Amino acid sequence: VALASRADGVHLRATSLPVSAVRQMRDQRGLDSFLIGVSTHSLTEAQTAEEGGATFIVAGPVFSPNSKSIEGPPMGLDQFEKICQRVSVPVIALGGIGRETCRDAMAAGAAGIAAIGLFQEARDLSALVGEIFNDPQSHAGSSPPSRQVRLVQ
Repeated sequence: VALASRADGVHLRATSLPVSAVRQMRDQRGLDSFLIGVSTHSLTEAQTAEEGGATFIVAGPVFSPNSKSIEGPPMGLDQFEKICQRVSVPVIALGGIGRETCRDAMAAGAAGIAAIGLFQEARDLSALVGEIFNDPQSHAGSSPPSRQVRLVQ
């Protein structure tokens, strides 16, 4: 559907169509810029997604989500950091992301965050995003990385 509708990319569940199959369809159509994201819940799933051709990974839940219930415990910040260190594609943190936990996720290596409550509750969304990406505490003492910030509503 994403390819047929000329979307910029697709986000796959860990149990959906194999990443390699989507990558093959993308390559057959010459759509090099078509993004393939995959939800992952462990280092093994993240590595499998990367090996299959994912262009980014959404890993989580990192913390206990506020917006929905989950089966099993969250992966925790240590496991999330291992994923960020061991794959070369961008990793987005998901699950229980609030003002403080987003800083922790960014310091652990997140390329970005996915959050529901954090953004729904914001009075000034642009200011909040600026605060998150310009906060030196979010970058573990190093210079803030160059990032393209896109608000998706």
